[in-house]
Amino acid sequence: MPAGWGDRGERRHRYRHYQDGGRTVADDASATRRAELGAFLTSRRGRLRPADVGLPDGPRRRTPGLRREEVAQLAGIGVTWYTWLEQGRDITTTAQTLAGLARALRLTGPERAYLLRLARPADALDVPELDDGARHALTTFVAALAEPAYLMDARWDVVAYNDALTAWIELDYADVPPERRNVIVQTFTLRSWRDRQRDWERVARTCLAAFRASYAVAVGDPRMSEVVALLERSSPEFRAWWPEHDLLDGPAQSLQVHEHPRVGTVTVENTLLHPATAPRLWLGIHTPADPDSAERLARLRTPAARR
Repeated sequence: MPAGWGDRGERRHRYRHYQDGGRTVADDASATRRAELGAFLTSRRGRLRPADVGLPDGPRRRTPGLRREEVAQLAGIGVTWYTWLEQGRDITTTAQTLAGLARALRLTGPERAYLLRLARPADALDVPELDDGARHALTTFVAALAEPAYLMDARWDVVAYNDALTAWIELDYADVPPERRNVIVQTFTLRSWRDRQRDWERVARTCLAAFRASYAVAVGDPRMSEVVALLERSSPEFRAWWPEHDLLDGPAQSLQVHEHPRVGTVTVENTLLHPATAPRLWLGIHTPADPDSAERLARLRTPAARR
């Protein structure tokens, strides 16, 4: 069947404020966001050597990377203020200050965007619902595609997919528990998906780097926290790589070579796009990378291959 919007897609994801033991969800989300900002700055500080930024090595260092006072000096800010920022204190930041930090830490374009989203989130968590017309149009579009395709939200929960995807991954999301109906969870915990990829680690790291950018949009959101906690429990690779704070530096595309149990070797280009009518969603498409792969993917859509 052409699978459409699952029950998680139907569930409202609007960000709500409510009291819970004297704290609001906004309080918890803000604290989580500040902690992530501090961890991100610490990770980037640890990757730089004094020589990278034109500073002498100086005395022997107990830990790798720059010292906090060196980052503060390079950014033109006070060391106490910067220390508070890494510690997750509730302090105000300006665009000028963040630009100075980005320069001091030699951040890439995606890393700068991540820093700004964490430090000045505005309404990043207020993910609007699609109206019925836009929802139907996107679902119909995905179902009509010949290539395996899916839609996912900012938390990477799958909200729509087509028959071609079900045949490709040999999994119908309708049969998957809602909490695991998620692309990043599938990438790290579905053994059959992992075993059929020739270079799973590269693919998984690329996927995680793309997911990290989405995390800045929904950091502190209960469902996003649930996804990260599930992965930390279930995947040793995720536990090891998540603290590295890697971000995708370039287009959200990856070449994947699969050994499909029914049709053999298939090479696809996995591309992630934002639909113009739904910028909070991702459209994922697996496009065959060569004529042989296209023919084998087409075979999966035949009735004989489905039996």
